[in-house]
Amino acid sequence: MDRAERYDRQIRVWGDAGQERLEDAHVCVINSSALGTESLKSLVLPGIGAFTLIDGKNCTVRDLGRNFFVTEDQVTKNVNRAEACSMLLRDLNHAVEGNYVSEDISDVLNRTEDLGHFFSTYSLVVAADLAYGPVLQKVASACYSAKVPLIVCRINGLFGLVRIIAPEHLIENSRDGVDSKQLSNLCLSDPFPELVGRHREEIAYLGLPWRKAEDQVGCELCSMVEYAAKFDLDALDDFSHKHVPYVVLLVKASMEWKTQKGLLQIVERRDVEGIRELLQSWRRPHEEENFDEALRKAYLVMFSPERNVLSSEAFDGRKGEDGKGPSSSLNRSFWLFVASLKKFVEEEGRLPVSGKLPDMTSDTESYVGLQRIYQSKSRKDAEKLASYVDRIAHETRTETMSAAQVQYFTNLAPYLSVQRTRPLEDELRSCSADLERALKEESSIAHLYIFFRAADMHLSESLGNIVEDSSKHFVELQAKSMQILSEMGMPPGSVNIWREGLLEFLRYDGSEIHSIASILGGIIAQESVKLLTRQFVPVKNTIIFNGANATTTVLEL
Repeated sequence: MDRAERYDRQIRVWGDAGQERLEDAHVCVINSSALGTESLKSLVLPGIGAFTLIDGKNCTVRDLGRNFFVTEDQVTKNVNRAEACSMLLRDLNHAVEGNYVSEDISDVLNRTEDLGHFFSTYSLVVAADLAYGPVLQKVASACYSAKVPLIVCRINGLFGLVRIIAPEHLIENSRDGVDSKQLSNLCLSDPFPELVGRHREEIAYLGLPWRKAEDQVGCELCSMVEYAAKFDLDALDDFSHKHVPYVVLLVKASMEWKTQKGLLQIVERRDVEGIRELLQSWRRPHEEENFDEALRKAYLVMFSPERNVLSSEAFDGRKGEDGKGPSSSLNRSFWLFVASLKKFVEEEGRLPVSGKLPDMTSDTESYVGLQRIYQSKSRKDAEKLASYVDRIAHETRTETMSAAQVQYFTNLAPYLSVQRTRPLEDELRSCSADLERALKEESSIAHLYIFFRAADMHLSESLGNIVEDSSKHFVELQAKSMQILSEMGMPPGSVNIWREGLLEFLRYDGSEIHSIASILGGIIAQESVKLLTRQFVPVKNTIIFNGANATTTVLEL
C-alpha cells in the first residue's frame, strides 16, 4: 500500500503539508504505561516519522490488565517495558521507526550533560504518569528552553489530566472561523482597485474608495465592475438569473446603493438592510438560492476593519529570547512573513487575497471567471509580499523565502496565529485567574489538578496502600491540598476542598483503567497532531477529565 492510499482520509483533513510534518516528526514518550502507549498508538497509526519510548521498568502482571502492548510471554521473560511496547507499536505501522531506551528517565537526565540539546532532537515530548516533582520539573525546564512542546498527562482511576506546555507554538493554519475569514477575504466591503479597474473619477462616481495613486485602467485583470456589468439581470432567462454568483449580486447591489446615497463605504446596518431590500426587488417569483445566499451574506458589504486584522499575538511579534524567537528555519520563515505581512496591511489596509472562493450557487463559467479574478489578485499580493520579504531579509541578514513559500503563507494569512503557555515552574508557584475562578466553584473538577499535585507530594510511596488507612490519608491529602493552594497565593478559606472528589481520588489508589487511558490517549494524540502539523488550535492549556460522570473542563494554568 503506497503512502497516498494509506493516509488518504487524514490527508483530506490536514493536507499534504500536514502529513509531511507528521512524517518528519520524532516523538519521545516518557513511561510506557497504558496512558503513554495509548497516546503513542494514536500517533503511530497516522504516521509520525519516529518515536522513542523511555522506561526503566520491566513488564509485570499488573501491566497485563491495563496495557494492551504487553504480553504474558514478555512478563514471564521479565522484558523491559519500553522494549516490549515498542515492538508491538511498530507492528501497527511499518513506515514508523520505533526506538526505546531501557532506563528510567531520572537516570537519563543524570547522565546527560546538555539536556536542552537532548530534548531538541525531538519534535514533541509526552511525559506520561510522571509525578509533579524534581524529575518532571527538570524535563519541563529543558523542553521549555529548547522550545520543544511538552505534554504532561496523568491518570488515576476515572480521573485524568492533560497539560500542554509550549513557550511559543506557531500556528500556520488555525482553521478557526474558516467560513467568516474566507468570506471577508472576498473584499466586498472595500474592493481592492483591481476589482474596480476604472479611472479615479469613475470610481468616485461609483462611490468606491480609491487607495492607489497609480491608474488601474491598464490592469490586465477583468475588473469586477465590468465583470458584474456582464450580468444584465433583467435580460437573463430564469435559469441564468438563478445562477448569478451571490458575489456579483452583492457587488451590483452595493454599487447601486452607494451611488444612490452618495456613500464611499457601507458603515451602517440600515444601509445593509437597504441593500437587502434592493436584492429582494431584483429576485423573481420562483425559488432562487443565489439570492438567498446574497441576502444571508449582505453583511459582507459593510466596512469593518476589525475583520481584516491578523491575530494580535502574531502581529505583536515574537517573545523569544532576545526577540529572535526559535532558531529553526520554519520559525524564521513564519516571523519573516509576519513582519512582511504587517507592512502589507499598513499599506493596503487589508490582508492579502487568498485566491480561494467559497462554494456558491453558480454555473461553471461564471464561477471560473470569478475565480480567475481572485487568483490573479492573490498572485499580485504574493509578489508584493515577496518584495517585503526580500527587503526585510536583507535588512536583518537572514535567509529569504522562496516564491512558493510566500504564496503558501499568503493563502493562509487569515489563519496565522501564535499560542504561548507559562513554564511549569510558574504554574507551580502561582495560581492563574482561570484556575482560581474554577476552584471557587462548588464541586468543580478543577480540584483534581490540586489532588494530583498533593498526592505526588505526600503519597508517592504510599500509592497502592491507601485503602488500608484511607481516613488518615484523607486528612493528610486534604492538608497538602490546602498547603498547595496557599503556596499558589490563594487566601486561607477562599476555597472549600471538594470532599467527595477527594474521597473518590483516594479510592482509585493510583490505578490505571484501560478504557480511561484510551480516551485520554486519543485526546493527547489529537493535541499532538495539532502541535506537530501546526494546524488547528491546541487546547490552552489544560484538560481535566472526570470519567465518573463523563465531564471535562479546560483551564489556562
